[in-house]
Amino acid sequence: NRIGGIATSGFGGRSFSKGIATAAVIAAESCRVADAWATLVGNAAFYPDPAIRQLPANILDPNTDLQEELVTVKVGNISPVTVERALVNALEFAKQLVQQKKIIGAAVFYKDAFKCYPRNFIKELRG
Repeated sequence: NRIGGIATSGFGGRSFSKGIATAAVIAAESCRVADAWATLVGNAAFYPDPAIRQLPANILDPNTDLQEELVTVKVGNISPVTVERALVNALEFAKQLVQQKKIIGAAVFYKDAFKCYPRNFIKELRG
């Protein structure tokens, strides 16, 4: 597997996010592919918690293509269990993408907590 592109996506970036990941980092055979999957993996980093506030996207931007889909607008003081479950949700999705050979690897972060697949993905990126 040859890395041709790396992209990130996450809550707090320039686009809407459905998840809580502060960063979803994806390596793929092209930047375009990495970018698309980074958005979706970041969106998968979600687990319901009263401290996470979401609103329909069209309330925030009437011209959005997401229309009434919920997007994250605030992440309060969430529990470690919520963080773990959200990261596991994203990681399970990323594992499927790796197994389907759509991406090469993924790392998903929420503040200082992270998960990656394959297990040595971050080490491989660092060289």
